[in-house]
Amino acid sequence: MDNNNKREIWEGSSLGRYQIQQYVLHLLPAFTAGVHMLSQTTVGATPDHKCSVPEEWYQENVTIGECSVQMKNGTEEPCSEWIYDTTYYGNTIVTDWSLVCGQRWMRALSQSILMFGVLCGAMILGPLADKYGRLKILYFSCVMQAIFGVLAAFCHHYIPFFIIKWVLGVFGGAGAYMTGFVLTMEMVGRKHRTAMGFGFQALFAFGAVAVAIWGYFIRNWKTLQLVYGLHSIILLGHWWLVDESVGWLYSQGRKDEAKAILEKSLKVNKMEAEVKEGEMETLFTAPKETQSYGLLDLLKTPRMRLRTINMCFNWFSNSLVYYGLLLNTDTLLSGNPYLMLALVASADLPSYIFSPYLVDRFGRRSITSIFMLIGGGACIMAAFTPKGTSRKPVVQSCCSGD
Repeated sequence: MDNNNKREIWEGSSLGRYQIQQYVLHLLPAFTAGVHMLSQTTVGATPDHKCSVPEEWYQENVTIGECSVQMKNGTEEPCSEWIYDTTYYGNTIVTDWSLVCGQRWMRALSQSILMFGVLCGAMILGPLADKYGRLKILYFSCVMQAIFGVLAAFCHHYIPFFIIKWVLGVFGGAGAYMTGFVLTMEMVGRKHRTAMGFGFQALFAFGAVAVAIWGYFIRNWKTLQLVYGLHSIILLGHWWLVDESVGWLYSQGRKDEAKAILEKSLKVNKMEAEVKEGEMETLFTAPKETQSYGLLDLLKTPRMRLRTINMCFNWFSNSLVYYGLLLNTDTLLSGNPYLMLALVASADLPSYIFSPYLVDRFGRRSITSIFMLIGGGACIMAAFTPKGTSRKPVVQSCCSGD
């Protein structure tokens, strides 16, 4: 087998059994990331509620509200205890820790802390994966999210719960997902990267759907959080099943390890498994660069600076809308909150089927612009939809813009 054929095999001009097996393993952290990122919708749900008052107050013509009681003399008494509607939720962190009324900001803080953890994870674990290897960071993140995902179920106070949420953001939302994605992108060539990248988003959406399904059957938040945390057990075999990036190993001078993995991939694909002397250099030697580039180079020239800011703003806008809708399905849409979450989470799945073709056929810029305009228009329409009108189709369209 000549070098060109071996390059085609490794770079993904055609996908073999080895690449598919590794890709499936890479996808699993995307699924668990969806579970951890969206668990707040059920674990931290806010049921309908009203003030809990003494029985005799009902005979005194008082007006009982969510946060206060208006007495018959016109004064208002703030609530100290609440009665919660148990139609859809048994108990949540909101009901257990009374995160309503003056404390409702703490529920939002919980999700914000998780998102901040994702930011920290991307900034810290990305460089560490470049230095110590993708597999080490991937597996460490898998173990950490499994441990802390389970520990969250045993919290009796919101402070340790919030700390654990941050850890889950670092390792569940960023660490495992990010390194799994990078491993796939470095395993296959340009021909398949678009479709495989969309596959990660699809598995994330399936994780969100799993949150809704488990939430429907389990109404106690501690048991539910335990189930969510146990999902990460499926990642504990990755140290033995997932291979390090051959490109990274070669760049670190660990050529024997890179050669062994390349030969393993050829063998699994039932092709000539021998990598001969000198072939590694031919396969992985890139054109020499006369100058190295860093992050600040993205901001040096006006045109590059404008493009960088534009792409960052696009990512910010997409995240704001996507998570803003998914995390608030119980308030945006009427009906069974678990069904609404599952519908909204799966609304963008069809786009993952046809978007790879559209992106490769018409280019990233035009498709991104069109979808952003459609999604933005749908959100504006939803904002002006009269009360009492079903917003579900509009909101789902907006979600699909992501």
